[in-house]
Amino acid sequence: MLINRFLLNVKNDSLDTKGIIESFMYKTNDSNYLKFQEIYIPFLKRELRKIDIDKISIKTYRQLPTERRTIIDQSVDDKQIYVLFYNDTIFHNVLIEDNRIRSFTTMTFGKNKTFMY
Repeated sequence: MLINRFLLNVKNDSLDTKGIIESFMYKTNDSNYLKFQEIYIPFLKRELRKIDIDKISIKTYRQLPTERRTIIDQSVDDKQIYVLFYNDTIFHNVLIEDNRIRSFTTMTFGKNKTFMY
């Protein structure tokens, strides 16, 4: 699965940040999007170094109980959202678009979240 390959490559330094963007991230010429990914991929790399990625489970957003569905981004089809769990806690939400990762970063507003991209 795309998300598993993405996590493995980020954690194992198989590709540098630009290689991760080219291989896995949403294709766009938006320089702000690309700069944002250049900042946040290294943060994800640091997070992944601390954990065993084999213990990450992935669920579709629709598999979550209603009370755990906290994404409020109306422009996103919930069929495109995947939730990564580590030790039964939400680790990251991932938005997939055109078979690429659009975002793995969310911003919290109270109890709700929206994707950043």
